[in-house]
Amino acid sequence: MRFNISKIGKVRSTEIELNDLTIICGKNNTAKTYITYTLYGFMDFIENRRFKTSDFFKDDLMIFETSKEEEVRISINRLKDFVKDDLTQQFSRTIPNLFSSKNKAFNDSSLKLLDDFNIKDIHFNRLSFLGGFAIEIKKREEDEYFSIIKTSVENESLKNKDELSYDLLYFAINNEIKAIIREVILNKIPNAFISSVERSGISLFQKEITLSRSRVYDEFFYNKKSIKDLFAGTNRNKFSAYPLPIRDNLKFVQDLFFTYRELSLFIKKHDYLLDEFRDLIGGEYLIDDDNEEVRFIPHNESLELSMMESSSSIRSLCDLGVYLKFFAEEGDLIIIDEPELNLHPENQRKLARLFAKLINCGLKILITTHSDYIIKELSILCILNSRKNILPNINKISNVKYELNSLLDLTRINVFLSKSQDNYVNLYACEINDIDGIKLPTFDDTIQDMNNIMDEIAFSSEI
Repeated sequence: MRFNISKIGKVRSTEIELNDLTIICGKNNTAKTYITYTLYGFMDFIENRRFKTSDFFKDDLMIFETSKEEEVRISINRLKDFVKDDLTQQFSRTIPNLFSSKNKAFNDSSLKLLDDFNIKDIHFNRLSFLGGFAIEIKKREEDEYFSIIKTSVENESLKNKDELSYDLLYFAINNEIKAIIREVILNKIPNAFISSVERSGISLFQKEITLSRSRVYDEFFYNKKSIKDLFAGTNRNKFSAYPLPIRDNLKFVQDLFFTYRELSLFIKKHDYLLDEFRDLIGGEYLIDDDNEEVRFIPHNESLELSMMESSSSIRSLCDLGVYLKFFAEEGDLIIIDEPELNLHPENQRKLARLFAKLINCGLKILITTHSDYIIKELSILCILNSRKNILPNINKISNVKYELNSLLDLTRINVFLSKSQDNYVNLYACEINDIDGIKLPTFDDTIQDMNNIMDEIAFSSEI
């Protein structure tokens, strides 16, 4: 999907199109994190249906004020207008809160959807019961509209005994319109999981995070304090002190020990990916529910290490490992800010190959990175995908044994260079081909400059 992002940090106005793998590179302070946070915020806004439809469709639904059987038709174009204009404006107004900004830096920020939505051939039908009425929303493949039909229910066993008020009916129908928008119009917007650059610290202090939550529970349940008492004396200005992605990372840790867990359907279908991840980290994570912490068990050792006792790379990959094992679903988007954090170059290459396998199994990935190793490894996977005949020879000379399921079709990758010019940032699409792979000047120019210096030193006539 294509987005326009405007007036966020140093970004005046720029466009980005998400693919199965989307990469944003660039120098420091070129708004890469701002852009990914904004995209994550929009996906969270859609996934949790935080948008309102009531004002936009108020006139359409006025007919339901009567107790008669009625039908309203809402055209596809009207739904599209709502999504492209009203919905995106609603989200744009939330951007200051997304970044927990108390100044006016994000007051004029905006996100727009640039894609058209081809839903003409979609069939949709949903039926619910409210009071003595049935509410049916349907669309046949050939229809240019959705029908919302209110009919009387004659079968007493199907009647909802609650008294039907117009407000309740209006609320229910608006929820159905939200369902149409999420499940039909915006069905290509994936559910997103984000691993922020602060993840290592969150993993390190997970015990303190869950203890803080437990203390609140204890105060409420055992000391019979009211909610008002619990928050008395708390500085309200400190609430939502972090941007939404960091808040969600904190919540992910807080909720982990209070959530029913079993292997995700994604991992059950592709269980070999767990072995790939174990190889990457040199062990596996253990969720200790009794002590409310994630622990690490190294390969071939009986040790159970806390996150405090584990290496920085183990802490950095903790939330990704837990998410993949228990929560990942096909079609999800994983957003990782600087996945190379704390990783040796060999493991950065392993992570790149894991990304490729995850993508080939149906996940989507968006990363920001400063890692030439990740970019080069992904380039190799693209080139080898178009030249599979040389794979046996490559495997003979390489320390890495490349597998067919790790190769990437270059058409599934979009790479952007975030570049500052005249104090404004823009995204520039980078070329990807089956000869050079990903052509990224921000890394190549720096590496070439260092190589030139080393050559000059090596061949200098002066001793």
